[in-house]
Amino acid sequence: MRILWFADGQLPAVTGAAPSGGGWIEGLRRALEEFHPDVELGIASSGTVEHEPFSVGNCTYFHIAPPSLDGRVTRVLRRWRHNPVPAGAVERCEKIALTYAPDVVHIHGAEHYFGLVVPRLRVPAVVSLQGMATVYRRFALGDRDIPGVMREVPTRAFVLGGGSLHEYFDLCARARVEARIVASCDDFMGRTEWDRAVLRMMRPEARYHEVGEVLAEPFYRTKWSGPPSGEEILYCTAGDSPLKGVEALLEALLLLRQSGVRSPRLRLAGGVAQSAAAKRMTKLLRTPALRGAVELLGRCTPDQIAEELAQASAFVLPSRIENSPNALCEAMVVGTPCIAAAVGGVPSLMQDGVDGLLYHDADPYALAGKIDRLLGAPVAAERLGASGRARALQRHDPARVAAQAVDAYRAVLSGQHATPAAR
Repeated sequence: MRILWFADGQLPAVTGAAPSGGGWIEGLRRALEEFHPDVELGIASSGTVEHEPFSVGNCTYFHIAPPSLDGRVTRVLRRWRHNPVPAGAVERCEKIALTYAPDVVHIHGAEHYFGLVVPRLRVPAVVSLQGMATVYRRFALGDRDIPGVMREVPTRAFVLGGGSLHEYFDLCARARVEARIVASCDDFMGRTEWDRAVLRMMRPEARYHEVGEVLAEPFYRTKWSGPPSGEEILYCTAGDSPLKGVEALLEALLLLRQSGVRSPRLRLAGGVAQSAAAKRMTKLLRTPALRGAVELLGRCTPDQIAEELAQASAFVLPSRIENSPNALCEAMVVGTPCIAAAVGGVPSLMQDGVDGLLYHDADPYALAGKIDRLLGAPVAAERLGASGRARALQRHDPARVAAQAVDAYRAVLSGQHATPAAR
């Protein structure tokens, strides 16, 4: 079977470096190579490394778009236009599909422009549902009022095309692209009851195939041990978007420390340290109760994240909306006790009181209560972490996920539903 992928972000065979972000696409490639070597892959991606088509093992790599050589002003103007479809990119995708001649085309992400090639294809296609821009855009501005949003306008980040207002407009543009892609395709891969529900509302007649994710290798080989005795350490991976809910986490931490109930420290990884979100949080971080209690780690490698998870008292996911957040899945695989907002697809991944603790998003008091409960019952926390690890290791087992993907490809070829994965 010959499969062509379209993906956002270049893989290690192209860049020569470890994958950025979650690495789930590279994880699936490795799993297929190991467990289904008869599957031939073509992988077309966008990125800064320009290259001619080349093959490694059973994979042939294509570059969709050359890197932009525009100046800074042109790049800023492009960000202001909020156009997620580069000129000529869909035509280049079509040319790659014609050149590779696959049996099935697999689009990774309905929110990316690659899926616009589906109506031009001569073979069937399947689209993986990742973050659903149609829903995400509703949460892009957080819970800020109009004056709060307008305070971004005179900032340097806004002028340069950054910040939450521009993110909102970008998500609106991606949602329009996503609607076109969903309307043009018959088959979709998903992982949660939430993305299944969103797809059903957008395209009731579509076929849904349940296919999990393979995570980066360090998380499978790392096991939670907890922090040094007497320490209470929270860990969170978050970006700079209001969608990630970091401010609610800081408010919960402040409530715990000001009340004297607990004095946990927070280790916060991700791009938040260099973002507009960090500036919004400056006032909170300068509060006496939080001085020295929060360490911004910046962007971390999978190995570093796995080590942080192994030594944390708990992992916290405070997001306003998620589908299948890799950060939570990684923490569960390691066995770190988890607390997460019950949003989007999260309840499909973790059962409250069994595999971790769930709370209502954007409620710092509820979050503070869950943190207090988890830190105050270390034996129960260890049990939650162990249960979450067992569930996650099964869900993210590379052999299982590879088999799900191959079953989905075969079903797409035959026009039938894939066998539902066990829940």
